[in-house]
Amino acid sequence: MTRRILRFDDVSKAMTPGKDLEGNVIEIPLDILTHQQVGLAADSTGVKYTSPYYILIPAAFLKWASEVYLEAEIEASNTDSVTAVEFYSETAAAVRGSVSANASVRARSDDFLANLVAGEEHSIRINVTTASATTGATTSVRRVALILVISVE
Repeated sequence: MTRRILRFDDVSKAMTPGKDLEGNVIEIPLDILTHQQVGLAADSTGVKYTSPYYILIPAAFLKWASEVYLEAEIEASNTDSVTAVEFYSETAAAVRGSVSANASVRARSDDFLANLVAGEEHSIRINVTTASATTGATTSVRRVALILVISVE
């Protein structure tokens, strides 16, 4: 959709066309992992960390957002494991958004705005979904951000 901006010309007293706007968005990264998690066991599957705080999704967040992503920096000592960083609804006991990766990768999830529900409390979980075959293998998450995209209308 293209939005036309009109300007009022003080001299001619007429409305003149200005710049067309198409796809204008504002992307706001919100860091939501308060401290990095290093050296978590990756030689077995399961949730290795759950944040001790909750993130409330207010109705205004859903009203103004056009897209929501989870972005994480994930590292692993061995390349055969897979770690998922999950935006987990404590209210509904459900994963609302997730991003998976392995060694030294900054990864971004698919848009999960449609999965969010106003009023739900969320934690961040680090879940090893594929274990390494190497005993003592580890995974680390250096950063997690919730990316809020707002479309300018």
